[in-house]
Amino acid sequence: MTLVELGALGEFVAAIAVLITLVYLTIQVRQGNALGRAQTRQRMVEQAERELLRLVEDPVIFKCFLKEDPLTEEEKIKLAFWLTASLRQREYEWFQYRDGKIDRQTWESYRSVIPTHLGTARTREWWGSFLSRSLDPGFVAEVNNLIEHSPPTDYFDQFKNSRF
Repeated sequence: MTLVELGALGEFVAAIAVLITLVYLTIQVRQGNALGRAQTRQRMVEQAERELLRLVEDPVIFKCFLKEDPLTEEEKIKLAFWLTASLRQREYEWFQYRDGKIDRQTWESYRSVIPTHLGTARTREWWGSFLSRSLDPGFVAEVNNLIEHSPPTDYFDQFKNSRF
């Protein structure tokens, strides 16, 4: 075998090695992306669970949605901070959707609670007066569009009147 033939064989082996490395890296990137999406979804589930548990631990928050009289200072604080946490979570989910970490169906499923949370005159007033000024403008536009096209919720009345 001549030196030229040996050089050509070396180049061929190097090209095969590069190809194998690229295939390996592609597999690694896909696995990393899948893991990232799974971790994002897990965090979303955990946060949603915390929201619900907070309502169970302190039913006053849920009752604030039903109350027709003005809220006490304590009720205002509890409702405002619970709504803040809930909308911050939705903002996180919106970022994940915008950045391609979750798909449209997942985002739409999680955002579906926004018209309920902001579906009363009290919570819409709160949204317009307070929190909407401290969130990402793109997310605020998304929420404003969503609630603009959503009628007031009857969820809380249905819950109050249910016999389960």
